[in-house]
Amino acid sequence: MKYSVFHYGKPSCAVMHTLPHILYQRSKDLTTTPCIYVDGKPVLSWAEYADAAFGIALGLRALDIKPGQRVAMLCENSADWAKVQLGIYAAGMISVPILPSSSDNMIERIIKMAEPQALLVDAVQMSRVIAMREKGVTSAPLFCLNGSQPGVLGLADLYQKPTDAQMQQLLSEINEKTPCLISYTSGSTGDPKGVYKNHLITTVNHGPCDVNGQLVPAQPEQMAGIILSLNHGMGQGLFYRALAQGYSIGLTERPEPEISLAHLAAMAPTIIWVVPRVIKRLVAEFDEQHPEWLQEWEAQYAAGKRRGSPEMASLHQRMQAAFGGRLLQIHSSGSQTPPALFKRCTEIGLELWEFYGVTETGIVSEGSPSGVPGMTGMPVPGIELRFEDDGELLVRGPGISLGYYQNEAATHEMIDADGWCKTGDFVVFKPEGLHIAGRKKDIFNTSEGSNIYPTRIEGILEELPLVAEAVLLGDRRPFIAALIVPDVSKAVQELGRELTEADYAEGGELHQVLMRSIARINDGLEPYECIHKIVLLQTPFLPTVRSQVGGISKTRVRRDLVDQFYQTDIQQIYEVV
Repeated sequence: MKYSVFHYGKPSCAVMHTLPHILYQRSKDLTTTPCIYVDGKPVLSWAEYADAAFGIALGLRALDIKPGQRVAMLCENSADWAKVQLGIYAAGMISVPILPSSSDNMIERIIKMAEPQALLVDAVQMSRVIAMREKGVTSAPLFCLNGSQPGVLGLADLYQKPTDAQMQQLLSEINEKTPCLISYTSGSTGDPKGVYKNHLITTVNHGPCDVNGQLVPAQPEQMAGIILSLNHGMGQGLFYRALAQGYSIGLTERPEPEISLAHLAAMAPTIIWVVPRVIKRLVAEFDEQHPEWLQEWEAQYAAGKRRGSPEMASLHQRMQAAFGGRLLQIHSSGSQTPPALFKRCTEIGLELWEFYGVTETGIVSEGSPSGVPGMTGMPVPGIELRFEDDGELLVRGPGISLGYYQNEAATHEMIDADGWCKTGDFVVFKPEGLHIAGRKKDIFNTSEGSNIYPTRIEGILEELPLVAEAVLLGDRRPFIAALIVPDVSKAVQELGRELTEADYAEGGELHQVLMRSIARINDGLEPYECIHKIVLLQTPFLPTVRSQVGGISKTRVRRDLVDQFYQTDIQQIYEVV
């Protein structure tokens, strides 16, 4: 097999530090300086944060949980999440964060697979976990992170006041090779797979130290606004970067879909890390609140005014105020930022940095504020890129995961004996950086960063009597949708009449019948898998979008060709998003 390999220097750190080591040192340097803010209000100084995290670590050790064992977390973003995550790390244990938006079925499967020795759950999610305990899913000790629950211990019951000597003893027992995190992603059969990481992987791409191994100077004047869930890799990415760089950390105890410009303004971040869908939603909210601003911006842009001109500077200041007045950088990943949105952000002075990576690889490339739309920037230091002859990108470096927890077969399929990790992406390397050309495997990455295996969901759709064939959409798009070829004869029987063109349109009778069936299917899917829209096709898929599989009689639809030949139908689904 032919391939090309590119090497990109050494990581920015000569000696790696774990996040608990970094927190400990920052707490000595910054002491009473605020570290964590919630809705714009300081709630923990650096010293208080270290005290809480190491105190939780001692409490976990007192439960007779051993280093290397798992502790699961099920909670929304909060200061308690931050305390517990670093407490688990400092104890030498492995954190298993679970998205609260997951279905009960998914949560049960993760708990059964990870076998945590303790579960730390917020009050909102507590009833779900208690029901699982009653079913025998787990017997692990249960702690409530906030509020109170009859018969359940609270976080204060877990905390033990640490001495400095105890902190240092805990730190002496962990290093960059100590496993610390299992992030569960969807598998091809619907079963989750646990991406296994150590402390090196969580810090290597966030530049905590210089070439001499010394921590970089803290920048507490910088505020990292955490909008995405801290239970997801992208939310954790900014959290870890903030700790590594000594930024202040801004949280809001609201799920991401509920976060508005008002919440962002209260946070007053200098940097946020989002998926394109979020920044697009926030910009749309601004446009709705300030229609005169958009009209003026369009007029100035049409008149040839660009970033740096007095007219654009004035507009920039007004928009900055809506975002808290200090926003300098928007880090975006999960899917490509639409070119129009990219251009608008950069023209008004909001620096948009596009990142690329998957859960298994960590950050592979990082853009720059002068980047090109559709490009995810240059490879990060220390990474090696390998391009197979079919165009798939493989990567190797210190940020690559250890594999899948207790799943040796899947690990060997993903990472070869020489440490090369498959991304599943066709990637083109251009002078401006990496360009993601498409997916090799039949797997989607939604704009939220979730893995979707479309074949499984298409199979469920095609079990519906009224569906002859279905093709799922959603790779690097904001939600899942489907193109559906109805079974005309069965549709005629169902409706008791011949079909008309109106039946195929949104709101038509056949369309409504199918959407009701899909709503029932959605009840059995994870939230990120749910089908939000469909387009009904009046004719079968064109022969030009099919490829031969195992002989003339067996054909399947090629997704890349569907994108090419059904652009109008696909635009109809996503044009107003």
